[in-house]
Amino acid sequence: MKKLFLFTLIIFLLIYNNGCEEEFEPYTDYDEKYILHCILRGDTNYQTLVLTKSYFTTEPQPINYKIDPAVENATIRLWYGDSVKFFTQTSGTRMDSSRYGSNVIFYENKNFTPLTNTEYEIQATLSNGRKLSGKTIFPGKINFNFMRCDTIIPSSDDKKITVVWNDIKNSLYRLSRFTILYSKFENNSWKRYVKIVPQDYMQKDDKYYPNYSKPKFYSSALQIDNETFHRAMNEISEGDPNKSNYKIWICCAEIIAYDENLSKYYSAQKNTTNNYGVSFSSSNYSNIDGGIGIFGSYSLEYYYIKIKNSYIKSFEYIPGIDD
Repeated sequence: MKKLFLFTLIIFLLIYNNGCEEEFEPYTDYDEKYILHCILRGDTNYQTLVLTKSYFTTEPQPINYKIDPAVENATIRLWYGDSVKFFTQTSGTRMDSSRYGSNVIFYENKNFTPLTNTEYEIQATLSNGRKLSGKTIFPGKINFNFMRCDTIIPSSDDKKITVVWNDIKNSLYRLSRFTILYSKFENNSWKRYVKIVPQDYMQKDDKYYPNYSKPKFYSSALQIDNETFHRAMNEISEGDPNKSNYKIWICCAEIIAYDENLSKYYSAQKNTTNNYGVSFSSSNYSNIDGGIGIFGSYSLEYYYIKIKNSYIKSFEYIPGIDD
C-alpha cells in the first residue's frame, strides 16, 4: 500500500512538472488482502494468532479509519504429524483504544507447547471459504557447554562473564542476553522484577548509554564484561538511597533461537531501506500462502549463574540466596 502511494505520488509530480492539466486520480482498484500472524513460543503452552485484512478508505490519513479490520469466525487448525490442534476465537482489552474502541479480537490455544525439530502447518479457513496457510520447523533444543560456562559472578578471571552453547538445529538467528532477577520492597511487600543487562555501555560526555543485545547470525556464545554487569547492578537502585529495599536473587542467561521464518523476517527488516538510507517500518517478507504475514516459531532456554553474596552486599543490597 505504501509503495502504491509513493508510486502514485511520483507520477503526480511528473505530470505536474510537465504542466499537464489532466485530472489526477490518487486511488487505484482495491485488492483485498488477508493477513495472518502467528509465532509459536517454546516458553509457554499458551499460543495466539491474529487474523486481519486490508481495508480501503478515502480518508487522507489512514489512521482516521476507525473500523477494526480483524477477521472473525475463522476456523484455525495447527497440523503436525498425524495430530491437529484448534485455535478458538476470543477477545481482550485493547491496550491502546485511541483508534479502535472495541476489544481486540484474536485466536488462542491454551494448552499446547511445540516440540523441538518438528514441522507445523497452520491453516486458517475464513467464513467466505478462502484459506491461508504457512509452515514452520520448531528450533532444536539448546544444549549448554557447561565446561565453558561461568557458574558464579563476578567471574573467576575478573574480566568476562561467559555462557556457551552448542549449535541449534533449524535456527539461524539467536538473541542472547543476561538478566538479573531481583525484588524491591514497596507498599509493604516484596515485588519481583527483571533487569535486562546491556551488552555494553557507550559513553558520551559524562553519561553512559546502554547498548542492548540484538539477534546475531549463528551465534553460540554470550559474553559481557564484569564492568558492564557492575554498572547494571548499580542501575537497579539508581536514585534510591534505600539500598536495603532491594533483594538480588540470581543472574539468568536467556537464549532465544529463531526459526528460519523469523530469521528471514528479521534479516529483511534490517535490510529494508530506500536509496536515501531511510528505514521502512516493515518488510515485504511473508511465508503465508493465500495471503500475507508471518508464521514462525522460537525456543527459549535459561542458564542460571549464582551471584556472590559478598558482591551483592557491596552494593548494600540483600542477597536472596544463601552461599
